[in-house]
Amino acid sequence: MDNFDYKKYLAEGRLFEEDNSTDYLKLGRTLGTVNNYAFDTDQEYEELGRRYVERGYGGNLQKALDANFGNEPVKSKSSTSGLQPYTDEIRRDEADGLTSDIELDGDAKQIFIDDLMKATEGESWDTFYDIADEIMKKYLAEGRLLREAKDNPKAIILAGAPGAGKGYILKGLDLGGIKVMNIDDIYINLLKQANVSLDLKNATPEERSQQAKQMAVANKEFKGNIAATIEGKESFILDGTAASYNSTVKLKDELEEAGYDVFMLYVYTDLERSLAQNQNRFEKSGGEDRSLAPAIVMRTWKSVTQNLDKYADLFGFNFVAVANTLDDIESISDLESIIKKYLTPFSPKDTIPKSPAQQKRSDDNKAKDAEELKAMLNSDFVYDVIKTSVSKEAAQARLKQFLS
Repeated sequence: MDNFDYKKYLAEGRLFEEDNSTDYLKLGRTLGTVNNYAFDTDQEYEELGRRYVERGYGGNLQKALDANFGNEPVKSKSSTSGLQPYTDEIRRDEADGLTSDIELDGDAKQIFIDDLMKATEGESWDTFYDIADEIMKKYLAEGRLLREAKDNPKAIILAGAPGAGKGYILKGLDLGGIKVMNIDDIYINLLKQANVSLDLKNATPEERSQQAKQMAVANKEFKGNIAATIEGKESFILDGTAASYNSTVKLKDELEEAGYDVFMLYVYTDLERSLAQNQNRFEKSGGEDRSLAPAIVMRTWKSVTQNLDKYADLFGFNFVAVANTLDDIESISDLESIIKKYLTPFSPKDTIPKSPAQQKRSDDNKAKDAEELKAMLNSDFVYDVIKTSVSKEAAQARLKQFLS
């Protein structure tokens, strides 16, 4: 790298590869050469290039070069020497930039900048952005953010176990005609056409086979509907569980690449409420809505609950969580009692016997699930989940702001 001709690359516009991926090290060294930055390590030059791209300059090299914030090596969030002096002027500029894509209520933008300036006085770039995140989350919880400035199509991804009450949160909101997409609408219709009972928790082996076939058909049709909606740039609400983190990340990336603003409403409920709601759903609906096998409900609850923190990090400011816990019946806190009450009565019958290897694998998986579930039923864990949540009304305010 010592013989690399940075100025020649700069003049020829060769700092960005043909696939548009950025060589952050080359960019950082060029910025250092032109602006007289002096760093000790390649890591610091690479971070310099990365930070300029993250500030929105992308491939606009001249714009990046024009934005010279100083040439003194100082401490930053991601390196030992840093990228910008930690001065009041630069901190205020950075605070202003954090609100560039968000419209704030009244004087809230200036108040945010002032609050951040006060809270980060005497700090460093190591803590500046974490403090900014906490202040912005507080603003979100208080409903002081109006909307994103861009007029993009909107997608809201609902996350939560079966019976968590996601639809309950949406009730009372003026959704402005935005479509709500749920694979159950297709799946239930297919089951009815095939004369298969929607009481899936009491299904026979033959009915379970039919249910699996119809779910495969429903999945194919639903994916096609989602693709057509995205292609048409229509705003929509995806009403599902978001139990698969990887699938949700992939969908979010696809939506954002298509120009969507993406938001997640996460609704937490305790395991017993999820199981109780599912158990009674078929009967309460007069046979018009489905009840899942309780073992599936428990696995889904475990997966989506484990994803809470990851989703909060993934969606950042476009995330809100609501806790919808038991208040009408006495909650059971130990796993064995929950299994005895909600799963044992509906254990599948007439199943194909497992081989010894299959049985061992099944037993090992159940033991692992049980250990993780017991930890998640711990009161400290539940308290940590609930304390990160907001009220139904606050969540509805955030949804309204996002959609406006």
